[in-house]
Amino acid sequence: EGMPIKSRPVGPVTTAGRWCQRKPLVASLLAGIFTTVVTAIVLISVAWMSERAAHRLAEHRRQETVTSLNVAHGSLGTAYLRLGSVFRLFPEMNAAYEDFMRQGARQYEQLATVKSDDPDLELERGRVWLILGDIRQELNDVKAAEAAYLMAQQLFSGDAVTKATSVGMETELANTKGRLAALAIRQRDFKSADHLSLESVETLARLHDAKPDDSYREYSFASASLNRGSLLIEQNQLEAAMPQ
Repeated sequence: EGMPIKSRPVGPVTTAGRWCQRKPLVASLLAGIFTTVVTAIVLISVAWMSERAAHRLAEHRRQETVTSLNVAHGSLGTAYLRLGSVFRLFPEMNAAYEDFMRQGARQYEQLATVKSDDPDLELERGRVWLILGDIRQELNDVKAAEAAYLMAQQLFSGDAVTKATSVGMETELANTKGRLAALAIRQRDFKSADHLSLESVETLARLHDAKPDDSYREYSFASASLNRGSLLIEQNQLEAAMPQ
């Protein structure tokens, strides 16, 4: 009739369908590969999300452990030592005082044995050994106190030191040397005390100067300086003991 034919262009879906009809074998192979790829992507995504969830849970538990140890070496240790000082004010309570402190030592011994590959946990474990040494010193058990301080020193200078924990480890290592110096003074070993206390003061002075607004470093530096002054007075070096 001479009239133009009206038609629409074939869409991609129709084209694909016709191609599949012409080449069913290749189409089946491509469909299998596509299904495999999609399934793999889904499985990998699920596994990744599960791993992230497990990592978050593990990190949460790790932080809880770090917090528990932090509380132990901090407020709990201070409480034991302060309450012990109160007990000592009453001679009739000496037996109760010693029992109280020995109970605290046993609790700290249990905490101190929990080993970990985590540097933060090892830092806290070293602090637990430090407080345990303080408690043992309160009980006049000098050898046991020295053994606890040496364990702390080993942890603070061992493989657990990382870039993230290096300053904390260095601070506590200096604190530990200060404690060992105090024990040496008590045993009249002034040569060892002089070496240890000098190292402690110099390290803490440097760390304090690097961050003077850190109250813990300031307290540590003040304690080490006082300890150093006591040693110099014991050696009749009064001028050197005077604050500069």
